[in-house]
Amino acid sequence: MFNSPILDLIILLAFTYFMGSLLLSTINESIANGFFRLRQNGLKNAMELLFLNPEWKTFVQEKFIQSPHMQSLMKEKDKYPAYIPANNFVLTVIQLLGSQNYIQGKLQEAIAKATLPADFKQVLLDVAAKADNKLVDFEKGLSQFYNDAMERAGGWYKIRIRRILLLLGFILAAALNLDTIKIASDALHNKQQLKETVDKIAANLANIQVNKDSLTTTVTIKDAKGKVMVSQKSSLDTVVDRTAKSKSTKTSIENFHTIQLMYENTSSISLGYKDIAEAKQQWIEYSDVEFLGRLGTFLKKVLGILITAFALQLGSNYWFDILNKAVNIRGVGKKPEESVKEK
Repeated sequence: MFNSPILDLIILLAFTYFMGSLLLSTINESIANGFFRLRQNGLKNAMELLFLNPEWKTFVQEKFIQSPHMQSLMKEKDKYPAYIPANNFVLTVIQLLGSQNYIQGKLQEAIAKATLPADFKQVLLDVAAKADNKLVDFEKGLSQFYNDAMERAGGWYKIRIRRILLLLGFILAAALNLDTIKIASDALHNKQQLKETVDKIAANLANIQVNKDSLTTTVTIKDAKGKVMVSQKSSLDTVVDRTAKSKSTKTSIENFHTIQLMYENTSSISLGYKDIAEAKQQWIEYSDVEFLGRLGTFLKKVLGILITAFALQLGSNYWFDILNKAVNIRGVGKKPEESVKEK
């Protein structure tokens, strides 16, 4: 087995950032995308900016979004859903063209007669021409156009959500005392305990599954008996939410506490502060220390928390990959006696 305190530290930090990212995801889904409706507002902006012509924005607000195919997705009147499937987009277009006019071989004729913004009409005409006026091919082409547009819109959303994740990550790391500098310093101070902790992390890694598709990441954590303790989906980087129905606030809180407890039991690191006195000591070295000493302690603490915040917003999938690679490297080169025992 490849033993290295530095590699063990990398594994510990990767595990810390992975679990912290799950906590951050829970907070983001509950607060940012729940209370502030960021994803819904992002989808609204994406739809209204699909074309830059002001005529399109008015058309979306007064006609397109009023379609029953759009209204059926809304939980509340006039409030955007978190996700509009491509099929609903296509059905809305068919309704605007007039279902009685939606006839094989006469698509371009129906589009030309419809009252639509000029830019949107031109797109529909081009898609219909490419499909040779065949309904199935037209619907496929229109779905592709919509999905591509939402993919581009995801870039705008990603920039905004990254800023929010950084702020939430800093608050989370400060509240839970996830200080990268302190964690690293404490771990290297007791290398034997670090090795034992990483052994436990490596042993429990088989109970964690991370599945990622083009839009969402699903993390499942099981206990030693195979019982699912946490199953969490997130789509932080996309403007459209294709996850299952959002979990209730109660479930999110339960997930948060479960993840926190799992981290503490596996890493042997207690999150948070024992009391106010400990918090003051760690942040400003609350004792008879000169001003510059206190300032240095404070800046060091802020730096450690800030490093953690930057790491957390990279996401659980990123750190799970790093964690797996590091554990695999650590497991290379087993001692001869270990290989014999396994046989």
